[in-house]
Amino acid sequence: MDDKKLRTARYLIAAGELLQGYDTAIVAVAILFLKPQFNLSTTQSGLLLTATDLGGIIGLLISGYLADKYGRRAVFSIDLIIFTLFALLSGFSQNFLEIYITRFILGMAIGADIPVITSFLGEIAPSNRRGRFIAFTPQFFQIMGTVAASALGLIFKDAGVDVWRWLFIAGAIPSAIIFLARRSLPESPVWLAKNGRIEEAEIAAKKIGVTINLQEISPVQTRFKELLTAKFLVPLAIVYVWGILHCVLSPFSQKATPYILKYGVGSSTTASFVLTMIIQVGAIIGMYAGSIAIDKTNRKVTGTIGLFLTGAFYILTAFVGIPSHSMIIMGAFYFILNLFYWTFIPTLSYVWGTEIFPSRIRGTANGIQFTSCRVGGVIGGNLVTLGIADIGVEKTIAFGMLPVLLMILILWIAPNLNKNQGQKLESIEQTM
Repeated sequence: MDDKKLRTARYLIAAGELLQGYDTAIVAVAILFLKPQFNLSTTQSGLLLTATDLGGIIGLLISGYLADKYGRRAVFSIDLIIFTLFALLSGFSQNFLEIYITRFILGMAIGADIPVITSFLGEIAPSNRRGRFIAFTPQFFQIMGTVAASALGLIFKDAGVDVWRWLFIAGAIPSAIIFLARRSLPESPVWLAKNGRIEEAEIAAKKIGVTINLQEISPVQTRFKELLTAKFLVPLAIVYVWGILHCVLSPFSQKATPYILKYGVGSSTTASFVLTMIIQVGAIIGMYAGSIAIDKTNRKVTGTIGLFLTGAFYILTAFVGIPSHSMIIMGAFYFILNLFYWTFIPTLSYVWGTEIFPSRIRGTANGIQFTSCRVGGVIGGNLVTLGIADIGVEKTIAFGMLPVLLMILILWIAPNLNKNQGQKLESIEQTM
């Protein structure tokens, strides 16, 4: 195993999540400028916050199938071209409808990248570092995208009423860079081996720097009807529900933070951006701890602890309220909430998708699985905008306790989704 080559491949594959983090966060930043300029209603604000989520559902479903049929590399090149184009077009939009349509299509491109990232990373990840490869690396890039969005909002907040245009257009720059950098990557060696292309698979494995026993991977034709059998349909349904629940919470801890701080708490635009960046540090610490814990601890116990602590903060919000009188205390409050949320809740979604589905249907299964997060994001995004307007920010955030309780229930009563924890992917493939 060549750690240097493997690390480079790992970062290039996962870098697409930077775009997801930037794009989902930049809408919450841009809407602070769009709302007064276009006199957006609460409903329109909610629609813009969730446009990329809805588009992402289509992208996820299509790309998962294409990645299994035609390979991982082709799909994550095409989706970046689409992202770059519509990031530019969205910046030239003249009204609400044009903004919504361009962000919706851009969301399709973002969604298309996700099942390819998780499938590819899972296929090259060492079994003892699967959590760090599949969960931490893409989520780290996602958080960096969120931080970049808030930083740009802070820097250009006084640049005029059209600053949102430049914030949207800026997304095309990292997209073009990632597209060019990814051209050096070969196809997934596991996908090649599954399609009987052993010689190419060996060359690809050497280029990536990964050691895989390709002879243990028998060529198997992709059979998508397998997903409809109880063996895969039941676990897919369980992880789907889990994804909806945890992504209902995502606007509270990441995507809609600037909106919550400005329109829910009453912070200034500057304070909203600064606090959002500080808060994401808690997310980075949490996800790194979670990526290590997921490989080394009992997932049920660790997950329950993380969920319990997250839920405790939602309850605290209901009874005490958000400490808006002090920017420092409020920053600490959100920092800790993000720390607990990111330590374990999203991490399981990434790892389960690799461990419970074989490579012949992994892209399709991951694509379907991650549409759940888009559904949850749509629910959560509208819950934030409508809830703050109707019942106030404290009661809206306190609602997060319901998904937390349901996720704890899933961890303890669902069939064992962690049976392949720590096993080599080749060994897992043979049992499927």
